[in-house]
Amino acid sequence: MLFSVIGTPSALAHSGCSLVRMIADAAFGSHAFINAIYPEDIKKVWSNIDFSVTKAVVIYSSLPSKPLAELLLTTHAPTLIFSESFKTIAEFLNNAKNVDPLEALRKASQAVCSIGLVSDAYVLSITSAEFSRTLQDTIIDLCEFYNIEDPKKVASAVIKSASADPQSTFGDFVAREQFRPVPQKEAAKTRLDDLGFSFEFLAGQYAKIGLNKPNPEMTWPTGLFLDGTRAGKKITGPIDLLGPSRYLVYGPYMHLPAGDWRVIVVIEVSGNASGNRLFADVASACVPVTGVTTSLPKTGLFEFEMQFRIDDPVHPIEVRLRILEGAIEGRLWLRQVIFHPLQNAASGQTL
Repeated sequence: MLFSVIGTPSALAHSGCSLVRMIADAAFGSHAFINAIYPEDIKKVWSNIDFSVTKAVVIYSSLPSKPLAELLLTTHAPTLIFSESFKTIAEFLNNAKNVDPLEALRKASQAVCSIGLVSDAYVLSITSAEFSRTLQDTIIDLCEFYNIEDPKKVASAVIKSASADPQSTFGDFVAREQFRPVPQKEAAKTRLDDLGFSFEFLAGQYAKIGLNKPNPEMTWPTGLFLDGTRAGKKITGPIDLLGPSRYLVYGPYMHLPAGDWRVIVVIEVSGNASGNRLFADVASACVPVTGVTTSLPKTGLFEFEMQFRIDDPVHPIEVRLRILEGAIEGRLWLRQVIFHPLQNAASGQTL
Protein backbone atom coordinates (compact mmCIF):
# COMPACT_ATOMS: atom_id res chain seq x y z
CA MET A 1 0.00 0.00 0.00
CA LEU A 2 1.36 3.41 -1.03
CA PHE A 3 0.51 6.47 1.05
CA SER A 4 1.39 9.60 -0.91
CA VAL A 5 1.48 12.73 1.27
CA ILE A 6 2.37 16.33 0.39
CA GLY A 7 2.55 18.98 3.10
CA THR A 8 3.54 22.61 3.19
CA PRO A 9 5.99 23.15 6.10
CA SER A 10 3.68 23.76 9.07
CA ALA A 11 2.33 22.25 12.26
CA LEU A 12 -0.60 20.91 10.21
CA ALA A 13 1.63 19.03 7.78
CA HIS A 14 4.01 17.73 10.45
CA SER A 15 1.13 16.40 12.55
CA GLY A 16 -0.87 15.23 9.56
CA CYS A 17 2.05 13.16 8.30
CA SER A 18 2.44 11.64 11.77
CA LEU A 19 -1.23 10.71 11.71
CA VAL A 20 -0.93 9.03 8.31
CA ARG A 21 2.04 7.02 9.58
CA MET A 22 -0.02 5.89 12.60
CA ILE A 23 -2.80 4.84 10.24
CA ALA A 24 -0.33 2.86 8.12
CA ASP A 25 0.93 1.02 11.21
CA ALA A 26 -2.58 0.33 12.52
CA ALA A 27 -3.80 -0.98 9.17
CA PHE A 28 -0.72 -2.88 7.97
CA GLY A 29 1.42 -3.57 11.04
CA SER A 30 4.34 -1.36 10.00
CA HIS A 31 5.51 0.92 7.22
CA ALA A 32 8.57 2.30 5.46
CA PHE A 33 8.92 6.08 5.46
CA ILE A 34 10.50 8.14 2.66
CA ASN A 35 11.02 11.90 2.83
CA ALA A 36 11.55 13.09 -0.74
CA ILE A 37 12.02 16.15 -2.93
CA TYR A 38 13.28 14.38 -6.05
CA PRO A 39 12.59 10.87 -7.47
CA GLU A 40 16.17 9.92 -6.59
CA ASP A 41 15.28 10.29 -2.90
CA ILE A 42 12.69 7.52 -3.32
CA LYS A 43 15.01 5.27 -5.30
CA LYS A 44 17.67 5.40 -2.56
CA VAL A 45 15.27 3.92 0.00
CA TRP A 46 12.94 1.82 -2.16
CA SER A 47 15.55 -0.77 -3.16
CA ASN A 48 16.28 -1.52 0.52
CA ILE A 49 12.67 -2.17 1.56
CA ASP A 50 11.82 -5.80 2.33
CA PHE A 51 8.29 -6.02 0.92
CA SER A 52 7.83 -9.52 2.31
CA VAL A 53 7.64 -7.84 5.71
CA THR A 54 6.73 -4.23 4.98
CA LYS A 55 3.27 -3.87 3.46
CA ALA A 56 2.97 -0.08 3.45
CA VAL A 57 5.13 2.83 2.28
CA VAL A 58 4.55 6.46 3.24
CA ILE A 59 6.14 8.94 0.83
CA TYR A 60 6.17 12.47 2.22
CA SER A 61 7.32 15.71 0.60
CA SER A 62 7.07 19.26 1.90
CA LEU A 63 8.79 20.76 -1.16
CA PRO A 64 8.11 18.47 -4.14
CA SER A 65 9.99 19.03 -7.38
CA LYS A 66 8.21 18.71 -10.71
CA PRO A 67 9.78 15.28 -11.48
CA LEU A 68 8.62 13.96 -8.09
CA ALA A 69 5.09 15.31 -8.60
CA GLU A 70 4.93 13.70 -12.04
CA LEU A 71 6.15 10.38 -10.62
CA LEU A 72 3.50 10.40 -7.88
CA LEU A 73 0.76 11.22 -10.38
CA THR A 74 1.77 8.32 -12.67
CA THR A 75 1.17 5.87 -9.82
CA HIS A 76 -2.50 6.99 -9.60
CA ALA A 77 -2.14 6.50 -5.86
CA PRO A 78 -4.38 8.75 -3.72
CA THR A 79 -2.34 11.81 -2.71
CA LEU A 80 -3.14 13.67 0.47
CA ILE A 81 -2.19 17.36 0.68
CA PHE A 82 -1.89 19.17 4.01
CA SER A 83 -1.96 22.77 2.85
CA GLU A 84 -1.47 26.01 4.79
CA SER A 85 -1.21 29.64 3.71
CA PHE A 86 2.04 31.40 2.86
CA LYS A 87 1.66 33.50 6.03
CA THR A 88 1.21 30.45 8.28
CA ILE A 89 4.14 28.61 6.69
CA ALA A 90 6.52 31.57 7.01
CA GLU A 91 5.49 32.17 10.64
CA PHE A 92 5.94 28.47 11.44
CA LEU A 93 9.43 28.38 9.94
CA ASN A 94 10.48 31.61 11.65
CA ASN A 95 8.86 31.07 15.05
CA ALA A 96 8.91 27.28 15.55
CA LYS A 97 12.07 26.40 13.66
CA ASN A 98 14.01 29.67 14.04
CA VAL A 99 14.60 30.00 10.30
CA ASP A 100 15.96 33.38 9.20
CA PRO A 101 13.02 35.60 8.06
CA LEU A 102 14.16 35.96 4.44
CA GLU A 103 14.83 32.24 4.15
CA ALA A 104 11.43 31.55 5.74
CA LEU A 105 9.79 33.68 3.05
CA ARG A 106 11.68 31.85 0.30
CA LYS A 107 10.77 28.41 1.63
CA ALA A 108 7.14 29.47 2.09
CA SER A 109 6.97 30.72 -1.50
CA GLN A 110 8.48 27.45 -2.76
CA ALA A 111 5.99 25.38 -0.78
CA VAL A 112 2.94 27.34 -1.94
CA CYS A 113 4.07 27.26 -5.59
CA SER A 114 4.97 23.54 -5.52
CA ILE A 115 1.49 22.51 -4.38
CA GLY A 116 0.12 23.38 -7.82
CA LEU A 117 2.21 20.59 -9.36
CA VAL A 118 0.08 17.96 -7.61
CA SER A 119 -3.32 18.54 -9.21
CA ASP A 120 -5.26 15.39 -10.00
CA ALA A 121 -8.54 13.55 -9.46
CA TYR A 122 -6.81 11.40 -6.82
CA VAL A 123 -5.98 14.38 -4.57
CA LEU A 124 -7.57 15.32 -1.24
CA SER A 125 -6.61 18.70 0.25
CA ILE A 126 -6.83 19.25 4.03
CA THR A 127 -6.45 22.69 5.62
CA SER A 128 -6.74 24.11 9.13
CA ALA A 129 -10.54 24.02 8.64
CA GLU A 130 -10.21 20.36 9.68
CA PHE A 131 -9.08 21.37 13.19
CA SER A 132 -12.63 21.59 14.58
CA ARG A 133 -13.58 18.02 13.60
CA THR A 134 -13.10 15.09 15.93
CA LEU A 135 -9.87 13.15 15.57
CA GLN A 136 -11.89 10.00 15.01
CA ASP A 137 -13.82 11.49 12.08
CA THR A 138 -10.61 12.80 10.52
CA ILE A 139 -8.98 9.36 10.73
CA ILE A 140 -12.05 7.66 9.28
CA ASP A 141 -12.09 10.09 6.34
CA LEU A 142 -8.40 9.48 5.66
CA CYS A 143 -8.92 5.71 5.77
CA GLU A 144 -11.78 5.98 3.31
CA PHE A 145 -9.70 8.18 1.02
CA TYR A 146 -6.94 5.55 0.99
CA ASN A 147 -9.50 2.72 0.63
CA ILE A 148 -8.48 1.07 3.91
CA GLU A 149 -10.80 -1.62 5.25
CA ASP A 150 -12.71 -1.12 8.53
CA PRO A 151 -11.93 2.61 9.08
CA LYS A 152 -13.62 2.66 12.53
CA LYS A 153 -11.41 -0.15 13.79
CA VAL A 154 -8.29 1.59 12.48
CA ALA A 155 -9.42 4.88 14.06
CA SER A 156 -9.85 3.21 17.45
CA ALA A 157 -6.40 1.65 17.20
CA VAL A 158 -4.76 4.95 16.24
CA ILE A 159 -6.49 6.89 19.03
CA LYS A 160 -5.40 4.26 21.55
CA SER A 161 -1.82 4.23 20.22
CA ALA A 162 -1.69 8.04 20.40
CA SER A 163 -3.12 8.03 23.95
CA ALA A 164 -5.68 10.55 22.74
CA ASP A 165 -9.10 11.35 24.13
CA PRO A 166 -11.75 9.77 21.85
CA GLN A 167 -13.65 13.09 21.95
CA SER A 168 -10.61 15.24 21.14
CA THR A 169 -10.38 17.18 17.90
CA PHE A 170 -7.87 16.98 15.11
CA GLY A 171 -6.76 20.46 16.22
CA ASP A 172 -5.96 19.04 19.67
CA PHE A 173 -3.82 16.38 18.02
CA VAL A 174 -1.96 18.98 15.93
CA ALA A 175 -1.32 21.15 19.00
CA ARG A 176 0.16 18.17 20.83
CA GLU A 177 2.28 16.92 17.93
CA GLN A 178 3.66 20.17 16.57
CA PHE A 179 7.29 21.27 16.80
CA ARG A 180 8.45 23.02 19.94
CA PRO A 181 10.62 26.09 19.23
CA VAL A 182 14.33 25.66 19.81
CA PRO A 183 15.31 27.95 22.72
CA GLN A 184 17.03 31.07 21.48
CA LYS A 185 18.02 34.37 23.06
CA GLU A 186 15.27 36.89 22.35
CA ALA A 187 17.77 39.58 21.38
CA ALA A 188 19.31 37.30 18.75
CA LYS A 189 16.01 36.33 17.13
CA THR A 190 15.04 38.13 13.92
CA ARG A 191 11.32 38.31 13.24
CA LEU A 192 9.21 38.65 10.13
CA ASP A 193 8.04 42.06 11.34
CA ASP A 194 11.66 43.30 11.24
CA LEU A 195 12.09 42.84 7.48
CA GLY A 196 11.75 46.51 6.57
CA PHE A 197 8.74 45.99 4.30
CA SER A 198 5.18 44.78 4.78
CA PHE A 199 5.12 41.04 5.44
CA GLU A 200 1.32 41.24 5.31
CA PHE A 201 1.45 42.67 1.77
CA LEU A 202 3.72 39.85 0.56
CA ALA A 203 1.52 37.26 2.28
CA GLY A 204 -1.47 38.74 0.46
CA GLN A 205 0.29 38.31 -2.87
CA TYR A 206 0.96 34.63 -2.26
CA ALA A 207 -2.54 34.10 -0.86
CA LYS A 208 -3.74 34.46 -4.47
CA ILE A 209 -2.03 31.18 -5.41
CA GLY A 210 -4.14 28.06 -4.93
CA LEU A 211 -4.71 24.48 -6.03
CA ASN A 212 -6.44 24.36 -9.45
CA LYS A 213 -6.39 28.18 -9.71
CA PRO A 214 -4.87 30.08 -12.66
CA ASN A 215 -1.63 31.91 -11.97
CA PRO A 216 -2.32 35.40 -10.53
CA GLU A 217 -0.59 38.73 -11.03
CA MET A 218 2.17 39.02 -8.42
CA THR A 219 4.10 41.98 -7.01
CA TRP A 220 7.34 41.56 -5.08
CA PRO A 221 8.16 44.38 -2.63
CA THR A 222 11.37 46.17 -3.63
CA GLY A 223 12.59 45.69 -0.04
CA LEU A 224 12.96 41.97 -0.81
CA PHE A 225 15.72 42.62 -3.34
CA LEU A 226 19.43 42.76 -2.52
CA ASP A 227 21.76 45.70 -3.06
CA GLY A 228 24.64 44.77 -5.36
CA THR A 229 26.82 47.50 -3.87
CA ARG A 230 26.38 46.09 -0.33
CA ALA A 231 26.72 42.31 -0.52
CA GLY A 232 23.92 40.47 1.29
CA LYS A 233 22.09 43.67 2.30
CA LYS A 234 18.52 44.46 1.26
CA ILE A 235 17.72 47.57 -0.78
CA THR A 236 16.81 50.48 1.49
CA GLY A 237 16.70 53.35 -1.03
CA PRO A 238 18.45 54.71 -4.12
CA ILE A 239 21.67 53.10 -5.31
CA ASP A 240 24.62 55.25 -6.44
CA LEU A 241 25.71 54.51 -9.99
CA LEU A 242 29.21 55.84 -9.28
CA GLY A 243 31.70 53.02 -9.75
CA PRO A 244 32.65 50.23 -12.18
CA SER A 245 30.39 48.01 -14.25
CA ARG A 246 28.56 45.79 -11.77
CA TYR A 247 25.23 44.37 -10.60
CA LEU A 248 23.18 46.98 -8.80
CA VAL A 249 20.23 44.76 -7.88
CA TYR A 250 19.83 41.01 -7.53
CA GLY A 251 17.64 38.45 -5.77
CA PRO A 252 15.33 37.92 -4.03
CA TYR A 253 15.43 34.12 -4.67
CA MET A 254 11.67 33.76 -4.22
CA HIS A 255 9.52 31.29 -6.16
CA LEU A 256 6.70 31.51 -8.70
CA PRO A 257 4.26 28.84 -9.92
CA ALA A 258 5.10 26.94 -13.11
CA GLY A 259 3.96 28.69 -16.28
CA ASP A 260 4.70 31.54 -18.66
CA TRP A 261 5.28 34.99 -17.19
CA ARG A 262 5.94 38.61 -18.12
CA VAL A 263 7.81 40.71 -15.57
CA ILE A 264 7.54 44.50 -15.65
CA VAL A 265 10.35 46.36 -13.91
CA VAL A 266 10.00 50.04 -13.07
CA ILE A 267 13.07 52.08 -12.12
CA GLU A 268 13.78 55.74 -11.50
CA VAL A 269 17.03 57.40 -12.52
CA SER A 270 18.43 60.82 -11.60
CA GLY A 271 21.66 62.69 -12.30
CA ASN A 272 22.79 60.31 -15.04
CA ALA A 273 24.11 63.07 -17.30
CA SER A 274 26.84 60.99 -18.95
CA GLY A 275 24.48 58.11 -19.76
CA ASN A 276 24.98 54.37 -19.42
CA ARG A 277 23.55 51.04 -20.54
CA LEU A 278 21.58 48.71 -18.30
CA PHE A 279 21.45 44.95 -18.64
CA ALA A 280 18.49 43.25 -16.93
CA ASP A 281 17.80 39.55 -16.77
CA VAL A 282 15.76 36.89 -14.99
CA ALA A 283 17.64 33.91 -13.58
CA SER A 284 16.30 30.59 -12.33
CA ALA A 285 18.63 28.80 -9.90
CA CYS A 286 21.27 31.40 -10.93
CA VAL A 287 20.95 30.40 -14.63
CA PRO A 288 19.73 33.23 -16.93
CA VAL A 289 16.47 32.46 -18.72
CA THR A 290 15.89 35.82 -20.42
CA GLY A 291 17.44 39.26 -20.59
CA VAL A 292 17.33 42.69 -22.17
CA THR A 293 19.83 45.53 -22.71
CA THR A 294 18.67 49.15 -22.81
CA SER A 295 20.02 52.68 -22.48
CA LEU A 296 19.45 54.41 -19.16
CA PRO A 297 17.72 57.79 -19.30
CA LYS A 298 19.38 60.84 -17.76
CA THR A 299 16.49 61.26 -15.38
CA GLY A 300 12.90 60.10 -14.79
CA LEU A 301 10.87 56.92 -14.53
CA PHE A 302 11.72 54.06 -16.85
CA GLU A 303 9.87 50.78 -17.48
CA PHE A 304 10.82 47.62 -19.36
CA GLU A 305 9.57 44.03 -19.52
CA MET A 306 10.85 40.51 -20.06
CA GLN A 307 9.08 37.22 -20.74
CA PHE A 308 10.15 33.84 -19.44
CA ARG A 309 8.90 30.38 -18.52
CA ILE A 310 9.10 28.49 -15.23
CA ASP A 311 9.04 24.71 -15.62
CA ASP A 312 9.73 23.75 -12.02
CA PRO A 313 8.92 26.07 -9.07
CA VAL A 314 11.49 24.26 -6.93
CA HIS A 315 14.07 26.63 -8.44
CA PRO A 316 14.37 30.17 -6.98
CA ILE A 317 13.90 33.21 -9.23
CA GLU A 318 15.84 36.46 -9.25
CA VAL A 319 15.65 39.69 -11.25
CA ARG A 320 19.06 41.30 -11.77
CA LEU A 321 20.04 44.80 -12.92
CA ARG A 322 23.58 45.59 -14.06
CA ILE A 323 25.23 48.71 -15.48
CA LEU A 324 27.50 47.82 -18.39
CA GLU A 325 29.93 50.74 -18.17
CA GLY A 326 31.59 52.52 -15.31
CA ALA A 327 29.64 55.54 -14.04
CA ILE A 328 30.80 58.87 -12.67
CA GLU A 329 27.46 60.06 -11.34
CA GLY A 330 23.76 59.28 -10.98
CA ARG A 331 21.41 57.26 -8.81
CA LEU A 332 18.92 54.47 -9.49
CA TRP A 333 15.82 53.44 -7.55
CA LEU A 334 14.08 50.11 -8.00
CA ARG A 335 10.43 51.20 -7.86
CA GLN A 336 8.31 48.19 -8.80
CA VAL A 337 8.53 44.56 -9.93
CA ILE A 338 5.27 43.02 -11.16
CA PHE A 339 4.75 39.56 -12.64
CA HIS A 340 1.87 38.97 -15.06
CA PRO A 341 0.85 35.41 -16.04
CA LEU A 342 0.81 34.69 -19.77
CA GLN A 343 -1.81 31.97 -20.03
CA ASN A 344 -1.52 31.69 -23.82
CA ALA A 345 2.20 32.29 -24.24
CA ALA A 346 4.15 29.94 -26.49
CA SER A 347 5.97 27.32 -24.43
CA GLY A 348 9.54 28.33 -23.74
CA GLN A 349 9.39 31.58 -25.74
CA THR A 350 11.29 34.52 -24.27
CA LEU A 351 11.93 38.09 -25.28
